Parts: sequence; structure tokens; C-alpha cells
Amino acid sequence: MKQPEYLYESIKKVSSSKKLKHILESRIKITESYKNIEDNIDPIKTENDFISYLLSRFPSTYPVSHQIISMLKEFDIKSLIDIGAGPATCTYASLEIFKNLSKEEVCIERYFKLLFDFKLKIMLTNVVLSI
Repeated sequence: MKQPEYLYESIKKVSSSKKLKHILESRIKITESYKNIEDNIDPIKTENDFISYLLSRFPSTYPVSHQIISMLKEFDIKSLIDIGAGPATCTYASLEIFKNLSKEEVCIERYFKLLFDFKLKIMLTNVVLSI
């Protein structure tokens, strides 16, 4: 399962103006931050960090999220709270699986910029943002 085309195109559009060198530097910094609990307070500090996160983590987490959430498709789920939403990976997977979701999904993310920037860039209007 790949991410939907609109997400792929959005990530491509968001990252197209960035230099690969800077994205790779951010990727290394974020990866090291995740390995060290003390540094894992806020690894997403710059736009390059945000782009790096989308390029390196979103493509691998979306299919896993989709697969896990699809195990719940027999339930009539109508609303969603995505806690620790990141760039709303589980929300996007849920929207693909549950066609009857309400028009106000709630995403809670402490790295608010990560979620807010991506939502704005793909114009997903049915996600309520929270910190």
C-alpha cells in the first residue's frame, strides 16, 4: 500500500524547492534526536526538518498505519482523535478507509508546526488542529 497520489504530490511540491544537502542534514539530526531521549523534546525546528520528516518518515509510516487501521474497517467509525499526529499520517489513512468519518477529525500534536504546515500545504480542510 502506497500513500495516496494527492499526498505524494503534496510532499513532492513542498520539498521541490529545498536543497538535498540540507534535507539530508536534517534527517541525520532528527534520527539522532530520536535515539537520544534527552534531545527528543522538539526535533522539528526548521522547515528543512519538517520536509526531511515528510520525505524520510511519512512514506514508511503511512502504509503501516493504513494496514493497522484497515483491521478496524468492520466497525462503523464516525470520528477520530489522532494523538501524536505528526503530519496526520493516521488521519489520512483513516480518511481513506472510513468514508463516513465526520468532517472534523481532531489531531493533537506537540510539534504543532509540523501538522499545521502540512495541512495548509495540502489544503485538507476537515482536520481540526490542537496542541
